[in-house]
Amino acid sequence: MNRILFQGIGKLKGLISFCGKCDEETNSHLICTIGLPFLVNLMSYDFNIEAQNIRDIFGECKMHEIRMLNLEQHIIGKGQRGCKQSALQLVDYYLEKNLSLSVNELVRELLGNDVNE
Repeated sequence: MNRILFQGIGKLKGLISFCGKCDEETNSHLICTIGLPFLVNLMSYDFNIEAQNIRDIFGECKMHEIRMLNLEQHIIGKGQRGCKQSALQLVDYYLEKNLSLSVNELVRELLGNDVNE
């Protein structure tokens, strides 16, 4: 299994381009409320015997791909949405595979380096 699952190929989009979608105008988190938990379940040992492979592939994703998930929008969103917990779990999985990246550095990258220390 390779990164095509997350990235897509040609005109066929990968999971990353779909699972993190949220409509900022209407503040709708319908797609991501299903999509982000789906990604988390793919990486869960309880749901997928290939979870380690999926985690490895996810950990290799470039930052611009991770940004496509809009994790910061799901984490800072108001209220209790299913996507908030899943976004935090995905951040945790990404940091597990990228030990040289600190939480602060990841937040800066997700927010486009607009965060003050």
